[in-house]
Amino acid sequence: MNNGDLLPRLISEDDPIPSIVEYIVDKYGHHISLDDLNSTYDTLESEFRTFERMIHDTWGETFYHILADTTKGYAIPKAFKVASESNGNLLVCDGFSIRELLVMKEKFQDRLTYDIGRATVPSTTEQTAKQIFNTNNLKEAFQGDRLVEGTTWKGLVIEDIANPPRLGLQSGHMMLTQYPDSPLHLAVAHRTTKVQDIDLVIKDILELVEGLSNNVPLIVTGDHGYVYLGSNPFKYMWDTKKMPRFGAEYGERGMKINQVSVAIGRFCTNISAGGSSHITHGGLSLTESVVPIVKIQPVK
Repeated sequence: MNNGDLLPRLISEDDPIPSIVEYIVDKYGHHISLDDLNSTYDTLESEFRTFERMIHDTWGETFYHILADTTKGYAIPKAFKVASESNGNLLVCDGFSIRELLVMKEKFQDRLTYDIGRATVPSTTEQTAKQIFNTNNLKEAFQGDRLVEGTTWKGLVIEDIANPPRLGLQSGHMMLTQYPDSPLHLAVAHRTTKVQDIDLVIKDILELVEGLSNNVPLIVTGDHGYVYLGSNPFKYMWDTKKMPRFGAEYGERGMKINQVSVAIGRFCTNISAGGSSHITHGGLSLTESVVPIVKIQPVK
């Protein structure tokens, strides 16, 4: 899909977000190098920065109301439905964005199909736990059994991504990993050993997904996306002010959704250079608020 095909869809479609993601997949998929994900993520974020600014300048606040329109479906409930219909397993990542969709599409090729869901507002793990599961945190939601979409799911928190569960031919498992957020966002606070290297983090996720999808369909989604900052928190932002992504007074750089003030676009982050975070989230933007739902068929 090219620019000429995208623009009419943006104007005419009730929900243009799937068309935007289709455009991104078509346009930026060739940037993916599984051998050098550091450079891949730098290149992608530079492209996303420009693309998002174009949408911001064209649509303004209308775009962010579309992103916040949860009538189109939160990602996690939609993923449960796909997993139930597929008789598969579900993996929820703490932070799962369009970037990981592109990387997994390159990795798994024809085994992969995808859909799109929304993050909560604000786009945080805590808000997702409260709004989707009515729990204090996601770990609590993934303990024990839970009935969702007519299936009783067995909860499992993957504490060590290098030692995933060996499920064999079993289905009906809902799993949570704190990757990629934990080693990339406030890594010191999380006491994470692998800090800041996006190449290592994403390759660990790919290895986890590959192992879990060998025998049974695996559906992968997340609680929210994120803005990738790399080692420089200002490189991929726009005219940035040092402010949190939600809960402050933003003026024209934010809006209120359900009485909560959130930053829009890429104007605000409270991440400092040289700190322990390489991503930021909590606000309303294309890469924070759009969460892929990836289905990977088992190896034939």
